[in-house]
Amino acid sequence: MTDLDGLRRLATSRRYEHLSERLNDEPVPPLAEAWPRLKQLEKLVFFKLLDSDRAMRLYAALPFEEKYFLLLGYAPASVAPALEGLPPAARRLSTRLPEGCYDSMLKLLVGEEIDIPLTFDRN
Repeated sequence: MTDLDGLRRLATSRRYEHLSERLNDEPVPPLAEAWPRLKQLEKLVFFKLLDSDRAMRLYAALPFEEKYFLLLGYAPASVAPALEGLPPAARRLSTRLPEGCYDSMLKLLVGEEIDIPLTFDRN
């Protein structure tokens, strides 16, 4: 069972390094089950504090609406309110997912049958 209150206390106190450790120790299935009870900014912050492998496993376990929300919040600026005023080292905890994660997230959202062009012809 995921301790949402404990995770929220860490987020509220902006102890993101500890929060990241706790989130990355959480088993994915209970975290996915608790996920819909989080507030929107909590979801974005928590997701960005997960290591990329765990983030993608969580994403795959979430329902469509939650996947869609996280895809919309993919940009690093989506968590700016939570990082405002923090020293640079703390802000770096919330980093971009590795290249290719956005495409993988989109494919998981809409299904495996789509092709996503990697380059766009500007003509």
